[in-house]
Amino acid sequence: MDTALASRPRLWPVTARWVGVRAMAALQASGGRVDPVPAFVAAGLPYARAGSELVWIGPAPRTRHPRMIVLPDVPPSAPLAVDLRHARCWAPPAGGMPDGARVARRLVDLIAALVAARAAGAGRVDHALPAPRGFAAALVGQPLEFPLEHAFVRLHALAAALERPQPAPLLAAACGLLGVGAGLTPSGDDVVGGALFALAHRPGPQPGWLAGTIDAIHAAARERTHAISASLLVDLAAGQSYAVLHDFLHALAHDRDAAGVPAALGALVALGHTSGWDLFAGFALAVLQPVRPFEV
Repeated sequence: MDTALASRPRLWPVTARWVGVRAMAALQASGGRVDPVPAFVAAGLPYARAGSELVWIGPAPRTRHPRMIVLPDVPPSAPLAVDLRHARCWAPPAGGMPDGARVARRLVDLIAALVAARAAGAGRVDHALPAPRGFAAALVGQPLEFPLEHAFVRLHALAAALERPQPAPLLAAACGLLGVGAGLTPSGDDVVGGALFALAHRPGPQPGWLAGTIDAIHAAARERTHAISASLLVDLAAGQSYAVLHDFLHALAHDRDAAGVPAALGALVALGHTSGWDLFAGFALAVLQPVRPFEV
C-alpha cells in the first residue's frame, strides 16, 4: 500500500445550504476542501481554512457574512469535502453611499439622540436602543470602560487622521488601535474596520494611495491581533461585512425617512460583546468630519 495515500486524512462529506461570496470563491479554488485549524478546534471556534482563506462553518448564524458556510449540522473536526451543488450564495447588497450628505445628516441626528438620552439619564432611545458601549461610548460623552479607558487618545488620533486622510497619519492611527481590547475581535480592530468600511462606500473616487495604506494596515494586523480579526478586517476594508452592518448603511443611505435607522442600529449593536458599537463608532468617525470623541 502507498504509505502517502494511507496517511492522507479522509474527507468528511457535507452539504452546504448557504455560502458567503468570499467563502464560495475560496471553496471553488480549494475544490471544496475545508481543513480544520487545530488551535481553533481546541478552543471550540467555528473557523477553518479553505485553501488560504479563513472561513466560518456551522449552522445558520444570527447574521450573514461573506465568509460563512452554513451546514445542516455541526461538522466534525476533520477535513471536509463541501458539496456546493444546492448551496445559495450570499453577497452583501450593492448600493453603497450615493449621497454622503444624507448619511452624515442621519448620523448627526442619531448621535444627538443618543447624547440626549444620556443627558436625560435614559438607557434607551425610542425604547429600542441600549446605551452605547465600547468605543462608541466616547461619542456620547461616556467614560470608556476597561480595558479601553487608556485608549481615548488613540481613538482621537484616528478621528484626526480621518478628517483629511493622508497615508502616514492614517496608517499610524490605525496601527495604534489594532489589538486594543479583549476577545477575538478587539474593539480597536472593529473601530478601524468600521472606518475602512465607510471609506470603501464613500461616494467618489478613492485616493490613489489608499489601497497601499490598507495593505500596510492588513500586514500590521497579521502581527498585532488575532487571525480571525485580521481576516474580518480585510473584508471590511473591501466594503463587505456582516449583513446587519450593510442593513444599517442601507437605512442611512436609502430609506425615504430615518424611521428605520434606530432599528437598524439596534440590530447592529447586538453583534458580539461590543463589536457592533465599535463598528458604528469607526463608521461615524469616517463619515462625520470633523468630529471628535468627547473628552470625559
